[in-house]
Amino acid sequence: MHTDTHAVAASLLKAIADPGRLQLGRLLCEGAFNVSELTRILGVGQSTVSRNVRILVDAGLLSGRREGRLVFYAWRNDLEPSRAALQLWIQEHGPLLDDSARRRAGEVWEERRRRSAHFFDALDAQSPTNASLGSPDCMPRLLDLVPNQGKLLDLGTGTGRLLEALRDRAASVVAVDASPAMLEEAKRRMSATGVDDVDFRLGDLGHLPLSDGEVDTVVANMVLHHAPEPAQAVSEIYRVLRPGGTLLLGDFLPHDQEWMRETLADQWLGFSRSDISNWLDVAGFSGVTIESLPSTQEGAPSVFVARATRGERSSDNGSTASP
Repeated sequence: MHTDTHAVAASLLKAIADPGRLQLGRLLCEGAFNVSELTRILGVGQSTVSRNVRILVDAGLLSGRREGRLVFYAWRNDLEPSRAALQLWIQEHGPLLDDSARRRAGEVWEERRRRSAHFFDALDAQSPTNASLGSPDCMPRLLDLVPNQGKLLDLGTGTGRLLEALRDRAASVVAVDASPAMLEEAKRRMSATGVDDVDFRLGDLGHLPLSDGEVDTVVANMVLHHAPEPAQAVSEIYRVLRPGGTLLLGDFLPHDQEWMRETLADQWLGFSRSDISNWLDVAGFSGVTIESLPSTQEGAPSVFVARATRGERSSDNGSTASP
């Protein structure tokens, strides 16, 4: 038993016994990147990055998530204690990026953000393309789960498809979107229905225009797959929820429809239940349930609806994924 433990420790130490891999590991604590992005940020050759990634993958520290033609690498979300402790150590003590690398990392984040922002700003809100955005399949279930009380945030409201129904279920509603064009269309939609007390705010997933603990419920329908870094978006949602508040999240399960990335500016081709569960757990949510729902549209990806409660940030928070 001791021999096995020592062998594992030796293999992990060997995996990180290189300044380049330490810095790579520290960067991947911040989010998921593909090899091309890592090469650009770190300013080293692609062969070196690929080799270091492979060593960390073989050591059981990283996992790769295929997104169409790309593979994005990040720390595994099922690390056993020794590997989890190593991740924590690297996150706290690993070598920070120098100013040039930090600037390039910021450029990668910004390019992801701008890609979605430009798409929605240029989109005609009345066009057939807009009607095909996202999926209606999780909307009925999301509405079923909305608590009939308190202040609610409709995150990524788009053209406001859910706003009228949400307004009937909450004392007040804040609608946030990163696109001024989408917000204007949502305002017109609400004006036409006679709803005039929705609080519309411009803001993106990384920096929500709300104070800490401002809302009781967050509904995020078909939003997360546009986030530059989903884990960071989940953490920001946690910030704006009051303790005990409810997050309702609907999005795609993993799929291979690459045209959605090219045509609809989707950043991510769906999410596994394990990824969603892990992001919620790390952010501090508890009581997580995740339901898979079949698509009602021929050829469209299946979706999921997740429900979670804002707890305290703790390693003890449990989560369950429903089949």
